[in-house]
Amino acid sequence: MIERKAGFKICTAGWQKVLINSTLHLVTPGKLQVVSPAFMIQTLDQSDDFEAIEVIEDVRMLFPTMRQVLPSLVPHIIEHPVVEVGKELIADLQKWTAEIANLRTSLEASPDATQTAIISKLIEVTTLKAVLHTFHQVYCLSPVTQSGGKAVSPFTLQFLLSLQQNFVEHRDVAWYASQANMSTGYFSRCIRQTVGKSPSHIIALYTVQMAKALLDKSTKSIKEISQELGFPEQFTFRKYFKQHTGMSPTDYRKAANNGTI
Repeated sequence: MIERKAGFKICTAGWQKVLINSTLHLVTPGKLQVVSPAFMIQTLDQSDDFEAIEVIEDVRMLFPTMRQVLPSLVPHIIEHPVVEVGKELIADLQKWTAEIANLRTSLEASPDATQTAIISKLIEVTTLKAVLHTFHQVYCLSPVTQSGGKAVSPFTLQFLLSLQQNFVEHRDVAWYASQANMSTGYFSRCIRQTVGKSPSHIIALYTVQMAKALLDKSTKSIKEISQELGFPEQFTFRKYFKQHTGMSPTDYRKAANNGTI
């Protein structure tokens, strides 16, 4: 099952090479990496001693709050998916992640339905506090150069979330435009202005990224992967993948296994 997550992680030891929207980033101690529906992320390599603090949750839990408070920051976040953070912020996050871990332990041990509901809500609130505090510190108060992008309307964030939830069934721009009650042309222009790419390009990038993840990290057959991604047959999946990557799924899997890509 394809996971749909959002949040961030901060490297505390070692290093990690990450491809984010086709741009290579080296994540080293003190650097924060955003995990978001706006990013197609692939981990290429990491050191044996790599460690990170992670606050990453199901995007459906974070999105309702994020869409209310972060729209104007989205262009800045998209331009700076990996940024330096201070020691005080790392200390705060270590405290909150420890608190979340303790709450999860209590949740597993709780036999009472009411208590379980309360603990679950505490986990959600603490996670949101960690995310909001971090984004405020990094993207509102830090001296990182501003992107100069325009504020993002809620429908743009809704598109990115909807893509994660629906790309298997829907890969046509017109469907996403209809969800926003917009014409396809106007919808495409708005998305391009915000994200810097057309919605059709974003849909293809995301689909191929999910395909690559399944080819890299699973032992499923090409047929099984094509079915999981919603392609009617293997041939259609092979054609789509080669069109957007220049190689067949089989050749990509071989190259990934050999470490040549």
